[in-house]
Amino acid sequence: MRKRPISLVLLAFALLWVLCRQPSAPPRVDRIVFADPTPWVDSLLRLLPPDSRMRQLIWHHLDFDPADSPGYAGFGAITLSGFPVEHYIHYRQTALVDPFLPPIEGTEEPWIINRQFQDGGEAPAPSVLGALAAMNDTLWQKLSELGEKQADQLGIQCRFVDYSLLPEVLRDSVYSRLFIGEGLPERAFQITADSIYTQAGLAETFATWQKNGLVGWRVPRAWLERYEPKKIKRLLKDRIGFSGLILVEVEKPGDLFPALEAGADMFWTKADPELIYSGLKNIYKDGALPSSNLEAMCGRLLLVKEWLARKAPRLQSMQTAETPAPQLASMTYDNAPENPEAEEDSVAVYTPAIKTNLIDDRWRWVNWKANERSLTLVNNREGLLPFSDLYRRQFRVIQVSESPAQQFFIAFNHYADAAASWLKSGSGDPLPILPKAGQPGQTFVIALAEKIDPVRDSVFVQQLKELNRTSDLVLVYFGDPGGAAPVDTAFTLVYAPEFSPESATLAAQGLFGGVSFTGRLPSDINAWFSAGCGEGLPEYRLKFGLPEEVGMAPHKLIGIDAIAQTAISDGAMPGSQITVVKDGIVVYSKAFGQLEYDKKSPETTMDDLFDVASITKVAATSLMAMEAYDNDLIELNDRLSLHLDLPKGSQLKNLTLKKLMTHQTGLQPNMPVTPILLYRGAGNAACDSFFCTRKSDMYNVQVADSFYFSSKFWDQVWDKTNDLTPRKRKKYLYSDVNMILLQQVLERRFGQSLSAWLDQHVYRELGLRHTLFNPLRRFPKEQIAPTEKDDKWRRQVLQGYVHDETAALMGGVGGHAGLFSTAEDLAVIGQMLLNGGHYAGIHFIDPETIKAFTTPKYGNQRGLCFDTAEPESKSARAESASEHTYGHTGFTGGCIWIDPDQNLVFVFLSNRIYPDRNNRKLFQNKVRERIHEIVYDALDTFHPGIPELADDLSAGKLQ
Repeated sequence: MRKRPISLVLLAFALLWVLCRQPSAPPRVDRIVFADPTPWVDSLLRLLPPDSRMRQLIWHHLDFDPADSPGYAGFGAITLSGFPVEHYIHYRQTALVDPFLPPIEGTEEPWIINRQFQDGGEAPAPSVLGALAAMNDTLWQKLSELGEKQADQLGIQCRFVDYSLLPEVLRDSVYSRLFIGEGLPERAFQITADSIYTQAGLAETFATWQKNGLVGWRVPRAWLERYEPKKIKRLLKDRIGFSGLILVEVEKPGDLFPALEAGADMFWTKADPELIYSGLKNIYKDGALPSSNLEAMCGRLLLVKEWLARKAPRLQSMQTAETPAPQLASMTYDNAPENPEAEEDSVAVYTPAIKTNLIDDRWRWVNWKANERSLTLVNNREGLLPFSDLYRRQFRVIQVSESPAQQFFIAFNHYADAAASWLKSGSGDPLPILPKAGQPGQTFVIALAEKIDPVRDSVFVQQLKELNRTSDLVLVYFGDPGGAAPVDTAFTLVYAPEFSPESATLAAQGLFGGVSFTGRLPSDINAWFSAGCGEGLPEYRLKFGLPEEVGMAPHKLIGIDAIAQTAISDGAMPGSQITVVKDGIVVYSKAFGQLEYDKKSPETTMDDLFDVASITKVAATSLMAMEAYDNDLIELNDRLSLHLDLPKGSQLKNLTLKKLMTHQTGLQPNMPVTPILLYRGAGNAACDSFFCTRKSDMYNVQVADSFYFSSKFWDQVWDKTNDLTPRKRKKYLYSDVNMILLQQVLERRFGQSLSAWLDQHVYRELGLRHTLFNPLRRFPKEQIAPTEKDDKWRRQVLQGYVHDETAALMGGVGGHAGLFSTAEDLAVIGQMLLNGGHYAGIHFIDPETIKAFTTPKYGNQRGLCFDTAEPESKSARAESASEHTYGHTGFTGGCIWIDPDQNLVFVFLSNRIYPDRNNRKLFQNKVRERIHEIVYDALDTFHPGIPELADDLSAGKLQ
């Protein structure tokens, strides 16, 4: 057979690291010494029959439920995984009970053992914990200590772990509670037909590891096919100088002889161990396994067991000093005597505590935070991240992975639209062909969950470099750092150690500043990016996270779903969107129902736009007013006559802007447009009066489909408005006229329409894609919730046209109504206000101005444009909202409430007046108030932290 050099990339082997019970500090380890047999080992060897010795040499890995499998007695070691913890415990208490030579029990989990079990909860992947270990992160420290406790209570004494997981900074100072495993650095060694090459210092490194407690090395079966077995033995024993146990993976009896030639002390197998045992007996019978070799191999294993007996509770039942010789002489694995005392001792370590620990609901938070902290910005070329000027970018997101996971795309879509595609990879094939660069201005994001082989993937690498040269490009790489070796400093590079739903979600958010980058590389990528490399980048946009992050138990929010779904069933609304933001984190964001009651109607999504009605006052007009106030374009006590050309006799002249914004002018609730509305209601459809079915120079204001208004009649409307007489009692009278007059002032001062100014200076700078007036100019009708079936005036279903009649006559843009938006977009506006006028690195409004506009200090319950939580306010909000809460409601069934005391934003949108504006069930059933109250009830109901594991093993036993 022709021998080929094989680099480490193609090699799979594992090292066995024995879990010793040590304090958190790294004292000198009481290491095992493979020397002459001890008196106990020597006496036991003389008494153990050959069959028992051979069974001891088999390490069985059981990865199916032991409830459906036979018991395997007398084997030397076992690892179990992939089934419920209670089944594991039962199996240990029955099939594995051996009072004299209990098997060594291992795990494939390097730190915490949750993933070993079906019911182990959401635990961080080993690679994620390895990245945290490289930073010596406090979360990793606590989890590492917890992992030792878990192993203690389950009787686990050793762990198989990837070498690559051991942090670079600790590789030369390993101590017993850290573990080593598969993989060596690139080109650490090669085996050719003529020679064996090892990297300088490799033998010394292994000597250090063994001194600190390294016990064994598992050789993968693939080595038996790739290498001459005797050369494997030379590599391990002579070149590296490894003196510990050598385990060789075998699948069938035919693998046993090559494994022996490779220096095997034990045989690790996933196959039926009885089949391997039968093969071993045949080799022994044929003389291929001399008795002396069998004795030496078994003796080395017994040395390990004796050493572990001093350290592991499970093996302490092995009474090495007092086991009577007659019992040993007669012992076989078919007739081993009962030892109630030893069995009771072993059972005593199993308590409900371990089960409680594994299913603790805090594991979801732990997993999320571990993935977040390991996220690393390796290189930020020319400050490309976080993305800015989102409205100018055309994103193209390409995910290269084995399976079409959606989490990266979904998270990305929270911040920007993108053309998304998935390219399949895996099975050892070259990475797929990337698309060519399209039109100028495209920004590419490549999410790569596959290792780059410089030779195999040379075409992919060349294409990647060409895209990076011609476009803005970010490579988000998931996996072992060395897999990104071809990437150089010309790239913006983000690294995550694991491709999982959590890491994909967080990585996508990090590109926009939704998640901060705080991680560091756990090991080298190449000469440019070495271990410890990483740039910091703080959060500066909304983060989409977990309720647990802000102390809210997820189950406490389930009531929101129940109330929303019940409201839909009761006919209070066809559909809704609800978004909750706490401490800058979106902890709840869901859409309910359908756009219409018709069962064939599309389900509501978080991208559907709603007519927000009077929320326009605070999400549009107030923002323009605060900017004008900041820039001294207006003063609160300015009279209207200072800003508008009013007739000499108009009673509006002395009204102040403050009176307009606090609804203290005494003006009537609506503009004087009733005659226009009644004219249409009388059935006139000709083009000789107010309206026409066709657009023309005269009929130039579109009100609805095939429905146009002549703007010349607005002169009449303004004449009537100027003649309005304010009521004398002016403490509070809610009036849309106030906000329309304010709109006129602001548009004159800025020289732009309300819509144009907000689009240019606020909405696109905030990254809002779904907030605008007249949404049909950018969105299809199917993405907009219908508002009302208007049978009286417009005689059609309103979908994409503003519901408010006055705003409709104004061309869809009113200071009082006309805005369309989504719950998540409005939440961004709320967060900007909570931030004191800052968002996404941009200053919008001075914090003092926000306070002045949102504080009720003007003689009623109102701020300036904003409603508040003053007792006099009857608006739909939770009773628990703090007194400093501000926001607004909308006639169509929405509300936004911002609570600075709790750092909380609550947004509820619905189309409750579809199809009938007289539907008041949303108000009568207090749907918004009850949902808002649930949010407050959920505060301080979750306490983040590492799930505890009781130390008291006598607390009880699992039944």
